Parts: sequence; C-alpha cells; structure tokens
Amino acid sequence: MSAILTSKFSFLDERSVGEAYSTPTLIDDDTKPEVSMEEGCTEEHDENNANDIHENFVQYVKSNDWDNAIKFLRQHRQLAGNARIPFVLQRDQFRDGTVLHYAVLNIMSCSVRLIQQLVDLMASEDLEIQDCFGCTAFYHLINCYPERVEVAECMVKKNHNLLTILPTRNKKALVLVAQGRPKGESMARYLYSLTPPERLRVDEAARLIYLGFYYNRLDIAWDLIQRYPNLVMAIDSNGCIPLVALANNRFAFKSGSWLSIWENLIYYG
Repeated sequence: MSAILTSKFSFLDERSVGEAYSTPTLIDDDTKPEVSMEEGCTEEHDENNANDIHENFVQYVKSNDWDNAIKFLRQHRQLAGNARIPFVLQRDQFRDGTVLHYAVLNIMSCSVRLIQQLVDLMASEDLEIQDCFGCTAFYHLINCYPERVEVAECMVKKNHNLLTILPTRNKKALVLVAQGRPKGESMARYLYSLTPPERLRVDEAARLIYLGFYYNRLDIAWDLIQRYPNLVMAIDSNGCIPLVALANNRFAFKSGSWLSIWENLIYYG
C-alpha cells in the first residue's frame, strides 16, 4: 500500500497551506582628522579596558560562575549581545555566540531561573543574534532542550520575532523541529499555538501530521486534518505520506493494540 500511494502522490508541494488549499473546513572617506597624542592614548586605554571587561565576563561564564556573571552583566549591559563567547560542545564542534547561546547549550549547569534572568537583562534585539551556524539561542533551545517550554515562553515574550528566524542551513519551521524531538510534544504544542497553519508549507504541515501519528501525538495532527483534509495524502518534507504512518501505527486501532490482562481473561478465559 505504501509503494502504491508513494508512486501515485509523488509530487512534493512546497506552497504554503493557505495557497494550496481553499478556506479551512474547520469552523470557527578620503581624509581623516588628525588625532592628538592625548586623544590617541585615551582611545587605547579605553580599548584595553573594554578588552579586560570582556575577558573577565567570558571567564565567569565559561567557569559556570553564573552568579558573578549575572552581577557583572548588570554593571555592563552591553556585554549581553556584544560579547562573543567561543566554546566547544564536543571535540569537533566549535561554536561561538552570545552568553545566552552558551547558557542554553549548557543548560544542565545553568538553571532555568538564571537563563530567564539573562533574557531579562538582554535587549530584545540581542535575542535575534545568530551564532556561527546562523542559529539563535531560541533555536538551540527548541532543538536540544524542547522540554524547557518555560524558557521558550520568556524568550518569545521578550521578542516575538524569534518565531520567524530560522538557521542559515535549515529552514524548517520551528514547530516542526520541536515535533520531531522525542521530548518535544509540549514545545510543539506551544509553538503551534503561535503559528498560523496557513503559513506552513504543505510538506511541513504533512510532516507535522506524519510525526503526530508516529509519536502518537494526535492534537496537532487532528487540528490540521480538520482544517485541510487533503493533507493526509500530501507528500511530506521527508517524502512520506501521513496516511501511511497512520496505517502503520497499531496504537491508533484497537485491534492492533496488545490486550490488557482483563481483556485477555474476557476473550480467552
């Protein structure tokens, strides 16, 4: 059945849902000025001082001394977005980003409360800063720690634009990123509530339904099917068909589930 459906519906539709389907069925300078020696010395001193401030802050952060890092940041607010912090997650994964990037990717040593304080101290536009891979700290949170919905909520409250900033190489909708994570059910539900379905591409919406059937998370899948019934037969971003996922999910049908002790007794004595 999967082979027949895949061959019959092999067209990958990258239009938005709103474009592909009708109204949802669900109701409801040449010269430079001369600089005096005194001015030059002052500028050099300021630059050295700024470097010292930056190095001290980075040292606090990379040693996980978050209490002092927060205190230092309160005194030097400009560090929140301007201080690039290089770090290595694994042997071959070099990254750099803001203090928020570092905190999110090291969330096991930095509490949710401290990350929320960092967000409060940062300018809203600094939350949009992307690391060397084009990722915001918000994206890393969704991708690596989707169970931390409360952190996502405080970020979005600070800057709603985060919902539309995608990585340089991966333009997948953020709700789809969350839906594809084993611990991403609550995050996906939260992001879906902030994502108008008609703005999703057809292949993305179909993938949301497919993953809903795969992980047995039926709320988002059911809402999309009610609005756009044809999505169950659309090709998703991975070349799969949602209806096939449903047919392969034995938990979706009573006859395909294991019998409980009492049911075994009733049917087989």
